[in-house]
Amino acid sequence: DTIFSYVAIDKIAEYHEKFPDVKINLINCITTETLDLLKNNKCDIAFLNLPVDDKDINLTSVIMPLHDTFVANENFKTLSEGVQPLKSMHDYPLLMLDANTVTRKAIINFSHSIGVHLHPEIECGSLELMIRLAKHGVGIACVPKEYVNRELKEDGTLFEIKTEPALPARSVGIAFPKGVTPSFAVREFFKMFETK
Repeated sequence: DTIFSYVAIDKIAEYHEKFPDVKINLINCITTETLDLLKNNKCDIAFLNLPVDDKDINLTSVIMPLHDTFVANENFKTLSEGVQPLKSMHDYPLLMLDANTVTRKAIINFSHSIGVHLHPEIECGSLELMIRLAKHGVGIACVPKEYVNRELKEDGTLFEIKTEPALPARSVGIAFPKGVTPSFAVREFFKMFETK
């Protein structure tokens, strides 16, 4: 849902307008499930949260950078007034994605590599739910900054809590099944992401 909503929705609408007779089936699942669909030729193109290390797919391009950060409502506003040690985040109620997601694994692997152990109080199946919980003061959400720009800059409903060190940048990429030549329809859809 998140990638469709924040990365692909405009392109999907533009593509549908250009090729109204092409049937589009959007499948929403976590990256590991998406990889299974791709490797079993059950989808033509996949949008993946990176990093993904899988030699059985053709990862063709990165289409959007992601910068994970911590955000919260005014209950935690004082934390946004400076830079907090990353290790201090475990002292607060953390909201993070499910442990099986690529996003969560990347964050945990990085934090463990520097001796920091982040344990969420609440695990969520979607970023949208996590963002809503953060807005309601349930805790501090770890989300890509690109997905909460409006809440941070326009609405002021969330505040960014910067950490030292910052979480490493990630990205969203496009992949195809290996050994399969994409159809004309799929190639045309992919082209929409090559030109920005």
